[in-house]
Parts: sequence; C-alpha cells; structure tokens
Amino acid sequence: MALIPRYPRLNEADTSDPAPVHKKSLAFCCRIFRDGTMGALRGEEEEEEEEEEEEEEDEEEEEEDEEEEREGQYIFFAEVVGVVVVVVVVVVVVVVVVVVVVAVTVAVAVAATAAAAVALVGDSNSSNGRN
Repeated sequence: MALIPRYPRLNEADTSDPAPVHKKSLAFCCRIFRDGTMGALRGEEEEEEEEEEEEEEDEEEEEEDEEEEREGQYIFFAEVVGVVVVVVVVVVVVVVVVVVVVAVTVAVAVAATAAAAVALVGDSNSSNGRN
C-alpha cells in the first residue's frame, strides 16, 4: 500500500483503495501516447465541437421562434386595430343618426307648437275683434 500514490477519489463515500483512479488516468495517458496524434483529445474536441454546433442550432431555432412570435403579435395587433377602427366608425355613425333623429323630432315639435300657438293666438284675436 505504501508504493501506490494517493490520488483523489472519484466518490468520497468509497473507502476502497484509490488505485482505480490511478489506473484510469494511466490508461488515458497510455491511449494518448499510443495514438501519437493525440487522437483521444481530438475525440473530445470533436464532441465539444458537435455540442457547440448543437447549441448554435438551438439558438438559431429559438431566434426563429421569437421572430415568428413577434410576427404573430404584429398580426394580432393589426387585427385588434382593425376591429377598434370598425367599432369607432359604427359608434360615430350611430351617434350621428341619433343626433339627426333628435334634431328632426325637436324641429317638428317646435313647428307643431308654433303652429298651435299661432292658431290659438289667431282664434283669440279673431274672437276678441268680432265681439
């Protein structure tokens, strides 16, 4: 046991000899030297590059989704504005029609009242004048 160097354990709960960690690191070093071209590291670099490419693709998809969402919001906003404009036009037309109807009704009532007043005044003048 004294000849085996002490390396940090992978699992703190593991109370066994730390030799497995040493063997794994030794195997990794042997693989690097055996390949001679650092193939083991290249494999890791390729995996990292693939992960980066996937992340970039995910970001691009998110950006496209955000653009589609914005376009959908613009379309919704345009539809809402169109509905509001139609409602305002209808309300204005209804108010104008009501004002015209009330004005005509008031004019007819005033004319009828004036005609009745003239008729009453005319009757009272003629009856006073003849008597």
